[in-house]
Amino acid sequence: MNSTHSSAYIQGYADGTFRPNQAVQRVLATGVMSVSPDGAFRPNDVVTRAKAVTLLNRLVKIQPDLSGTSRWKDVSEGHWAYGAIQAASQN
Repeated sequence: MNSTHSSAYIQGYADGTFRPNQAVQRVLATGVMSVSPDGAFRPNDVVTRAKAVTLLNRLVKIQPDLSGTSRWKDVSEGHWAYGAIQAASQN
């Protein structure tokens, strides 16, 4: 595996190993789930509406939609999941 290419998707473990048989590694490799901005995977964090919609959209391959005005009063155009929420609201 080309480490330069793959490092953008999977960081591996602190000891430098890559364990593709570990469930978390397989899920991250699919792109359905991702790590937090600091590189940590936090499976015990609260799943917000934004996180759930983003995850479900990725599972069913719905692309973010940044067009139009927000369909929800509590979701501004600057919200990190704006496109995912907009797309899910149309489908």
